[in-house]
Amino acid sequence: MSAKRSTAESYHELTNYTHETLRRVSAPDPGQQPAPFKEVVSSQRVPLRAYLPFGKDPFTGERLDPAPPSDEGDLGLAVLSRLLFHTYGITGVVQFEGGGGHMLRAAPSAGALYPSELYLVAPPLPELEAGIYHYQVAQHELVRLWEGDHTDAVQRALGGQAFPDTRAFLLLSGVFWRSAWRYGERGYRRVLLDAGHVLGNLAAYAPAEGWTAVPAAGFNDAALNGLLFLDDAQEAVLLCMPILREESVPRPSRLLRSSVTLGKADGSPNVSGPEALAASATVALHRASCCEADAALVEAGVGAAPSDRALPLTPPTRRPPVHAGRAILRRRSARSYSGEAIGLQPLALCLDSTFCRSAPDAAECWFPVRRSGLLDSRLVALRVEGLAPGIYGIEGAGEALLPLSLGDFGERFFEATLAQEIARDCAAAVAFTAPLHAAVERWGERAYRYLHLEAGHLGERLQIAATSARLSCCGIAGFLDEEAASLLALEPDEITLYFVTLGKE
Repeated sequence: MSAKRSTAESYHELTNYTHETLRRVSAPDPGQQPAPFKEVVSSQRVPLRAYLPFGKDPFTGERLDPAPPSDEGDLGLAVLSRLLFHTYGITGVVQFEGGGGHMLRAAPSAGALYPSELYLVAPPLPELEAGIYHYQVAQHELVRLWEGDHTDAVQRALGGQAFPDTRAFLLLSGVFWRSAWRYGERGYRRVLLDAGHVLGNLAAYAPAEGWTAVPAAGFNDAALNGLLFLDDAQEAVLLCMPILREESVPRPSRLLRSSVTLGKADGSPNVSGPEALAASATVALHRASCCEADAALVEAGVGAAPSDRALPLTPPTRRPPVHAGRAILRRRSARSYSGEAIGLQPLALCLDSTFCRSAPDAAECWFPVRRSGLLDSRLVALRVEGLAPGIYGIEGAGEALLPLSLGDFGERFFEATLAQEIARDCAAAVAFTAPLHAAVERWGERAYRYLHLEAGHLGERLQIAATSARLSCCGIAGFLDEEAASLLALEPDEITLYFVTLGKE
């Protein structure tokens, strides 16, 4: 491999799965498994459970007393409680034999490791003093870390991106060791996809409360990490999400560009422990993709219309409403599929909702990387009624399918996805792919973050839509990279980011 390749390209090649590299991946040490959430000790706690829209406390099963008064005309505690719960709250518990249990979250996570953390940066709000707060997921409460209004500092860190009338900011961080413990260096890919899942929930649910969350993935990293006093070898901010009134959302069309660091990501696919992260390829890429205070804003571009050879998809004339909150609470990653076929209309409805065909101006559907043509999506059709099996390009806003290669690709898909039964028995899968070198040329090393965050965002929107359509779904981030590229007929520069499978259980 040439030393003239970008750090992103070098990292991606280092973390590709092959039969050989999988043999060299160490099994995780149970004694080193990190906790899936932070516990902050503080006396300045803001309980949020009373504001949940349930008759019983989902944490204790006890009856919830009527919520205290809350200013619903502003970003009060009731709205914050529901936003945080539907974004990343605990929505279920799996009990283990012999005691104990595993908490399930609103957003899916590879290996149920949940590497994301949420922080609220707020001015004075109804019932909430100005400050920086951490979301304590296990208790569903906010804990104030620092006093004062720091929203101007966050706005400055956005480097010229204008978000007027922002009421507060949610910062989403990634805790690298939580994924590296199990997946080694490849865990960084999953940290980014999982952050996109969390964003997908927030963006989909916020309009139900009359608000919109706009993803700002480009920012001055040192400023935001410094605001939270984070050691970026362990945890770093990945997303800034301004919370705005739904009717006053801007339509940003530019992304910050980082520099390009030419070099080679050395090392094995493993990370021996949290202390080894400082010298890892994960942190090397993350730091290389950081934006400075004077980072340039680069236009995202405009999406292309479907080609004449594409097969138009007609969603139902009467579209059943997608209740994002209900779907988020019901969504669970499928453990198995029945092998049954799904209908073409439910599939069309899922794609319509994922890519916002019916709401092209909605800020929740801001997908600048895809609009630029640097994030692609393809359909692996295995058992879809009315659609010949094969590989299709998903064109426009999910409104047409371009046949790329017809035939039964079930066995190849099964083998490319590490022989997972969900891949063998699903009815279809959406693949997210990208021309990595071209993306790095446009946005520098930061492109690697943008691509995975947006793929995760779209992947979660697809899972919400599938749940609403009474389909089951499950993401797959573990696959043999070369086999996946061959299956999808990708060009040499193109990489596979993520698969989301659909089917019936």
